[in-house]
Amino acid sequence: MPRSLSLVTTLCLAAFIVGKASYAQTQPAKATSKASAERRSEPNPFEKHVRVADGIYVYDRSQFARYTGPLVSARNPDAEDGVVERKGLGAILVSPGIKFNIELVAKPMHESYEFKDIKTGSVVHEFTYFATSAASLLFTGQGVVYEHARLDPLCWGTVTRKYEFTDGKFTETRQPFLLLAAETEVLQDSRLFVLPTTTSAQVALLKKGMKVTVLAYEGSDRFLVKTPLGLTGWLINDSANSSVSITQCN
Repeated sequence: MPRSLSLVTTLCLAAFIVGKASYAQTQPAKATSKASAERRSEPNPFEKHVRVADGIYVYDRSQFARYTGPLVSARNPDAEDGVVERKGLGAILVSPGIKFNIELVAKPMHESYEFKDIKTGSVVHEFTYFATSAASLLFTGQGVVYEHARLDPLCWGTVTRKYEFTDGKFTETRQPFLLLAAETEVLQDSRLFVLPTTTSAQVALLKKGMKVTVLAYEGSDRFLVKTPLGLTGWLINDSANSSVSITQCN
């Protein structure tokens, strides 16, 4: 009897191993490109709020009225304004007594959220991105808008910015720097500086191939990074020959 049980167990184990191997062969291969390997899941800090349209969040659902007309109107790609597609999202309360219509506009090289005056149809403000799928906007209804998005020249990683609606326009609130916290690779030997300028004192020399964490960035070419040993400093990106893989999207 024990020998019989042993044989059954062995056969079951063999079948399990074969099944696992067969299953593994049917699964898609994981991406192995450098950019894919460095991308991380980027949680959206607005998810706890009410989502009323693609990329649009509000504090209270009553702030938004969904657009009920034709959802998409195609335009001629060769039109003078370059608009390929336009989608009405709805009307949103930006500040007490102030509402705007929101339209999602697609152009050949970028997409944007257009905010239009309800009465005149004129564009009050435009939030523009390479793709709106990488951006979210949160409206408080009290004149403040938060933006969480991937911005140029970044290929991954997101930052949060704040805008206030005053005197008929959106004005960005200045921050010391834009918090990023994304992994990247050093593409060439680079110096790390105390301040975001090459005239400041040097902290360390980063070797090609080193993995660092981009904590924040200022402008489009100055990155505050942390080394594997925990040192911090500013890396000045060379626009002619990029120093970090986070700006290389291919």
